[in-house]
Amino acid sequence: RGKYTGTRKLSYRIFSSLKKPSLKASAVKKGKVKLSWSKVSNAKGYRIYVKEPSSSKYRCRLTKDVMVRSVTHKGLKRGEIYRYKMRAYKITNGTTEYGPYSKVRTVKIKLDGRRRSCRREPSPSPGKPGNGRREGVSDKKTVI
Repeated sequence: RGKYTGTRKLSYRIFSSLKKPSLKASAVKKGKVKLSWSKVSNAKGYRIYVKEPSSSKYRCRLTKDVMVRSVTHKGLKRGEIYRYKMRAYKITNGTTEYGPYSKVRTVKIKLDGRRRSCRREPSPSPGKPGNGRREGVSDKKTVI
């Protein structure tokens, strides 16, 4: 009833058909992290992003096929903290469609598990008077 004029602005938000993967990360030993994730239906593969201690940005370090569900990231510096996230992707009509990122997983790389021995300075030869040794003290090294 009446004449209306004006403009109407519409916005659209396109949702990905891919779901968010569930990422698990754990430090195994000597500069290695094992990553595993849940399967995402209709995905062609997975991209794993790593934030290294020396960087302020995430970088895509690993791209894996859909059949692969776990990977070990090697050559990491001991005592450093690494952060991981990932997302699934699929290719439709020549364009790559990405799903949402997983939760960020933080892993601190384990230090060496070696025990260090306490070293004693060499003592003067036993049996001589005035050498500072007490009877009953052994020269064995103690391990902490």
